[in-house]
Amino acid sequence: MMQIYATEGYKDFPMYFVGGLIVLAVAHLLTHNKRSGWLIDCAVLSVFFVAFGNFGFNSLLWVLWITLIGFLFLRSKPDLKILKVVATNMIVLATLFTLVELGFRLSENPDEHSNLNLGLVVDDQYFIKLSEKDYYKDALELSRSSSSMMSPNAEYLFVVNERIMSSGDFVFLNDFSGSYINIRNGRRVTLGSTGGRQKRVLVFGGSTIFSAEVPDSMTIPSQLQEIFLNNNVDLDVLNLGIPGIRIENQLRILETIGDLGSEDIVVFYDGINDLNTIFRLGLESNQLFIPLGVTKKLIGWFQENSLLSGILISGFIDSKGLDKEFLDSEAETKVADLWIKNDKAARSYVESKGAKFVHILQPN
Repeated sequence: MMQIYATEGYKDFPMYFVGGLIVLAVAHLLTHNKRSGWLIDCAVLSVFFVAFGNFGFNSLLWVLWITLIGFLFLRSKPDLKILKVVATNMIVLATLFTLVELGFRLSENPDEHSNLNLGLVVDDQYFIKLSEKDYYKDALELSRSSSSMMSPNAEYLFVVNERIMSSGDFVFLNDFSGSYINIRNGRRVTLGSTGGRQKRVLVFGGSTIFSAEVPDSMTIPSQLQEIFLNNNVDLDVLNLGIPGIRIENQLRILETIGDLGSEDIVVFYDGINDLNTIFRLGLESNQLFIPLGVTKKLIGWFQENSLLSGILISGFIDSKGLDKEFLDSEAETKVADLWIKNDKAARSYVESKGAKFVHILQPN
């Protein structure tokens, strides 16, 4: 069922609910008074939801859920009372959770950048509301007038989830054409950049450089390109930013640029994603806090598939924080050493090609 929620949303829930009831009613009539009829009912209903869940792994959770409810309500034998009590409490808890989750889903507006704003508690004085910006409104209106165009938020989610690929430390982008975001030759489009100028500025970084929240014309590289053009500086600015990448990923991408030369300037703008690595390494090393990798994967799955879980998890982290008591004591040193090592390697590589290297530590 979670697969259905994740891919199609809670607004389609009534259709699946009614369909499931009809399938269950028909199966129950055909198996009435038959031995182990409740198991047949559960099996038939499970097939229905697995099929509508695109036969995904997550739909197997719905099979387990159906079996639990079937055991509790359809199985007539009065044995295993303790198990029934436990099952009843689980169902009540899950039902309450689902009702709250349903409220979040029904009130969700996919065009309001909910993926960015959800759970954030910030001073409006310092927070830019994209939905009020003309460039966002224009792209949103364009998507509504054409069935083939995505909304800005849909483009954001599609690019982040479907267009970022990786092989080890090498991360790359697949091309994409939209009304808001365009990726060509594996790079976010920089307006005003022809790709044919002799001198170039190659800007590497994470989501800040990729600038997925704004259209192509307003990314940091596009704004830099505009400054150059307005001052008659003959330079091409290339956007080599990819959301989520760290300095070691930037180095791997840099090494694939075969025509790097003396007329080029390489800019690394990083730090935040590398800082996050401290927590990842620290939590992985601190076995007392999270002893099993499965626990982390389960938390991540709930955070990705449930709005309520995301709010609860991020809310706990925002309010309590992950202090050093949760982390392995060597995590900071490991990340700092890794950052310095890759900085030296990138600088050496760029200078060996005769190009200039500028490394900016991202402020936070």
